[in-house]
Amino acid sequence: MEYITLDGRDVPVQMSADTLRVYRKTFNRDLLRDMMSMKEELDMEVIENLFYISAAACDPDIPPIDEWLHGFSTFALYKGANQLLKVWRDQNHTTTTRKKKEDQ
Repeated sequence: MEYITLDGRDVPVQMSADTLRVYRKTFNRDLLRDMMSMKEELDMEVIENLFYISAAACDPDIPPIDEWLHGFSTFALYKGANQLLKVWRDQNHTTTTRKKKEDQ
């Protein structure tokens, strides 16, 4: 679990093996496709959804997304987006190394 400060509050976030499944089940969208679509510019709906899913992983009593988002100022999640994407990268990088193909 990590914390991202939004509007002066430390919001716990966590991503794990079920993040992709929960995102798909909750929003009827594929998180990997959504993340790939943000290569050029941030999609705030994806950021909002990812913030919500990763915060919900830490708080089973989290309110519905619209109510949860209402608790933040207009640009709070935008300001925290880089931190959230860093958590995504840090928690989803591979620890394996590719073996070089041996000459035959």
